[in-house]
Amino acid sequence: MARKKISFTSNSIRKRLLELITLSGLEIEAFAELTHISESHIRSLINGKKEFTPAILDRISDPFNLNSQNFSNNNYTLQRERLTRKFLKNFFVKNKKLKVSFEE
Repeated sequence: MARKKISFTSNSIRKRLLELITLSGLEIEAFAELTHISESHIRSLINGKKEFTPAILDRISDPFNLNSQNFSNNNYTLQRERLTRKFLKNFFVKNKKLKVSFEE
């Protein structure tokens, strides 16, 4: 099955990425570990040095039980309650010794 094309602008998707990182309560290092995207790649996405691909959008969205279309849709509201489900709580518990990973 062909993947449906997602339309977005880099600026809007970068803002969504920052919003997701903030709502998750993770520092970039922990966010990178959770999404299996290198920290340098995450920082490059945020700084506009790398483009978002459908595969990267999937890797960002999947741990939060979002689909990449909802993530890239500015009309879709990211909710903190939705982001703090069991998998994210497990991630916090598993990595609680890594103080650098979590925002204060």
